[in-house]
Amino acid sequence: MTGTAGFAGTLFGNDDVTVAGVVMAVLIGVCTGAPVALMERTIRATIGERASRSSTRIGPRLPTARELLAAPPPESLSTFRGRSPEIRALMDLHGQERRSRERDPQQAAGPVLLRIHGQPGVGKTVLAQELARHLAPEYPDGVISANFGTAGDSRPPAEILKELLLQLGLQESDMPADTTDRAGFLRSVTVGKRILFIFDAARHHDQVLQVLPTEPGCAVVVTSRRDLGPGLNISSSSAPPLEVPSLEDALEILAAVTRTGWETQAEQAIEVVELCGRLPLAIRSAAERVALDGTDLRHVVDLLRPPKTRLGWLEQGGHGVRERLLSEYQRLVPSQQRALCLLTLVESPTFVPWVLRPLLDVRPDEAENIMASLGAAQLLENAKHDQATGVARYGFNPLVRLFAKAMLSEHAVSIAAARNRLEDAYLELVDDVLTEFDEGYVSTRTRHWISANSRAPGRVAALPDFGVRAEYHNLVRLVSAAREQGEAGMSWRIAARLQGCVPERAALRQNLDAFDSAVAAARTDNSALGEVDVCLAKGAFLVALERYSEAIEILTEAGTHAEEVQKAAGTQTGQPDGQAREAAVRRVAAAAVRRARIQRKIAEAYLQMGAYREASVALESAAELAERAASGEEEQLVALLRAETHRVTSPHPTSADILEGRLHDPVYFRAHLGLSEAARRREHWRTSEEHLLTAEQHSSGDARRTAAVCYRLARLYIERWRHEAGDLGVPLPSTPGTNDTAPDPSRTALADLPKMAVRRAAEAAVAFARMGNDIGLARARCQEVRALIIAGHLGEAERLSQDVWQSVMMLDASAGPAWSALLARFARSSGELLLHRGDIGAAWRTLVRAAKLYATNDDWACHAEIWRLLRIVECRYPFPESTALVGLDQTLEDAVTATVRPTLWSGERAPLSSLVPLARDGRTESRSQARAEPSAGEPAVDRTGSPASEGDPWSRRTIAG
Repeated sequence: MTGTAGFAGTLFGNDDVTVAGVVMAVLIGVCTGAPVALMERTIRATIGERASRSSTRIGPRLPTARELLAAPPPESLSTFRGRSPEIRALMDLHGQERRSRERDPQQAAGPVLLRIHGQPGVGKTVLAQELARHLAPEYPDGVISANFGTAGDSRPPAEILKELLLQLGLQESDMPADTTDRAGFLRSVTVGKRILFIFDAARHHDQVLQVLPTEPGCAVVVTSRRDLGPGLNISSSSAPPLEVPSLEDALEILAAVTRTGWETQAEQAIEVVELCGRLPLAIRSAAERVALDGTDLRHVVDLLRPPKTRLGWLEQGGHGVRERLLSEYQRLVPSQQRALCLLTLVESPTFVPWVLRPLLDVRPDEAENIMASLGAAQLLENAKHDQATGVARYGFNPLVRLFAKAMLSEHAVSIAAARNRLEDAYLELVDDVLTEFDEGYVSTRTRHWISANSRAPGRVAALPDFGVRAEYHNLVRLVSAAREQGEAGMSWRIAARLQGCVPERAALRQNLDAFDSAVAAARTDNSALGEVDVCLAKGAFLVALERYSEAIEILTEAGTHAEEVQKAAGTQTGQPDGQAREAAVRRVAAAAVRRARIQRKIAEAYLQMGAYREASVALESAAELAERAASGEEEQLVALLRAETHRVTSPHPTSADILEGRLHDPVYFRAHLGLSEAARRREHWRTSEEHLLTAEQHSSGDARRTAAVCYRLARLYIERWRHEAGDLGVPLPSTPGTNDTAPDPSRTALADLPKMAVRRAAEAAVAFARMGNDIGLARARCQEVRALIIAGHLGEAERLSQDVWQSVMMLDASAGPAWSALLARFARSSGELLLHRGDIGAAWRTLVRAAKLYATNDDWACHAEIWRLLRIVECRYPFPESTALVGLDQTLEDAVTATVRPTLWSGERAPLSSLVPLARDGRTESRSQARAEPSAGEPAVDRTGSPASEGDPWSRRTIAG
């Protein structure tokens, strides 16, 4: 009986005589028939005597069942947002591990172990707390947590065990002093219990193993920066690094901390979370400037924009991102610290391990190992695989880059030499790629950084557009570097490949200087077609920035130059020398392709403006030139653009071409845009969205493409909401000024559309602003106004509409059709705002004016959309006959003269209904400047883009020529 009682004492706690005695009394009474009360007294005495004898031998006192109280389940953090996929994956993994232990208890080995690891400030601790809240019902004996690190240092296991045992109800005086004894004591006290442990900020796997309980009924959540899986004998594939939250979740975190909706300041909110690198710790710190200091989000943006002081403003109570980054930096060995800092010399946002070879002057295997170690330390992010070479790419979180750049001063001695080696290595790589890519290029460089049997140059040459987007910043710098080193042929060829790509935060002046340098290099190299190619790339770049006057001037000159080259080469095709004749034929064909490409780019510019009439004329010419040149790629692109211009589906390329990857990069991108448009017209909303998201994935590194996709997504969400809300979302007459057609909140998919539209429109606006694209910014903000309207934020929509009007009036009149297309978009968004605000008369007149503006540019699709809306308005609201379909009357014109013009200069707020275009005799004019009078000897140009005279540079005749 003593042995049995000893077992019971171990199971329930050695001094808990009552529990052990009662259980044993019942068991023995059942087996022997003896009275339970008698057996209980006997067993209680025996256990008590044994416990008394062994107390001095065992030492500490185990807590009783009454003392080991279950800790209350953790409360949800009020500002926790997002992470649904991560929580779902961890819950699934927990369920699998728990079921495996229940199926075979004999083989159960230790507790369920869940790991969360990732870079400093990414939100590991709050995710663990939220996960514990979900798992708490399965662990009735409590949730216990301990921090394994303080101020960057790891805590001793004995100290951690002390904290855990205190939470389990023990007194410090009852604990063994030895770490091993404490660990054994923890394992004894948790036998048979179901407790959830949170081991936060673990530094090393040994730290975890020394305090890990062994009870299979328990579970342990371990958070760490580095992956401790291998040391804990757990597969790393089961727990990938925790990444920064999506933009959507990051915005929700910001809104939760500021206690305001981000939609009312969407552009500023997006910029704040991006400046914070989407790190939750930094976002919370920035948001507390609003919540605690009471400042405005616009002030926070201004504080965070300067890179040198950003980390300082993100400090919170002495504990911020910088401190955590420093603690991890100090764990690196000197070579790793040097590598991290020198990587900031690479100007592209992502890079492959190879770049460390010239930066550190090490072997390729050393470069790969060091890069992998920095990734394992979570100081570099995995940027997925390079699409051209298949090699892993890495990148900095923006805040980590700032930190590493600040630490670069520690390695000042090696900076200049590292930069020179890096430049030479990149020139060598480009030289190899051009040798593979361009038959006319002759390599002149010796090999040092690229091995002779490397397949990377050939792979990059096979997919050059991916390489350009990934390495754009480096390539811009190499244009001038190659020319300075006497590599004129390399210089202009690099610039020609840049095309219309616009990276995030492009340095406009630096890019334009690089193009000008490349033109000079082409002339030095006596390459007329090289000069044409560089001018084409520069023109495409300016089209992307919507600097249309400069772009079309450069492209027109390039087209003329290409025609001259074609004619000159054509005169040499009859030479008797076979090689010379073949060379002349090739130059004729090459010049013909350039002419087709230039004309197509001009047409693309007009289509981007929204000037469909001019685009149609230019595309006719481009189609003819592409056919003459027998350029399959150009013919496909022209077909796609013509289909978009006329709002039909293009027969080429086919779906099989897209799926099987037989298309060049620009055709692939355009094809998905076209398929999305076709699906949108058919109201196949999900299909349309999928094509746009695919195009967005294909746009990484090109801010112009990304902005265009975001703009189209916003339009898609707005249109879907209006179609599914009923009567295109026109408010009911009974309650003007309110969004009475707002969907039922239970219809989650529809209710989320306005917020999604606001976010995407604001994303486009932020991207255009960073590019310095004023026209694109105004256009995106018109879409943002429309999104805010359906979201019910009418006040913010009006404020933003005022900003748009001011920016439109600041644009140069030489923007031509782009200006009138902007007026149409502004009038449409203003009319919808007036409609939802209840000013039906002004809304009607403004929308009619928008429809006429769209008709001016042959944008019949938007014209029809407005009239569909007006027909519903006409059915709901009675109108006086005098305001049915006529233009603005004299009263409104007088109001414009008296109100709008002084307002533009005084800065006073004008009534929204007055900020609409005027029309006189069927011609569209601005309210503030009806028509720009020409200077002496200068042709009259209508600001709306309508032909004003035979010499109008925006006329059809000029485009066709």
